[in-house]
Amino acid sequence: MTTHQIELESHLEDFVNELIEQGKYESRNQVILAGLELLHKQEKSESPSQFPGQLVELPNNPSISSLNTFMDDNLQDLMAMLDAQEAEKTP
Repeated sequence: MTTHQIELESHLEDFVNELIEQGKYESRNQVILAGLELLHKQEKSESPSQFPGQLVELPNNPSISSLNTFMDDNLQDLMAMLDAQEAEKTP
């Protein structure tokens, strides 16, 4: 497995920490992986309208700056999707 350092804006880092403190996830890595899994499912989905929000397309040959912008713009939507998915699981 390849390990990369992902820098998040402070409000997103706070959100990740809040999810961990609430016991929804055990680590920052789990939160990020869950968000990426949801993005992967959305990209593979034939009906992406089932997900709230509209994600922007990642630019070709992205720079670190554009990747940080992409993560900032889309992580909130990914977190909302995670919360919705988690709410569906809760009886």
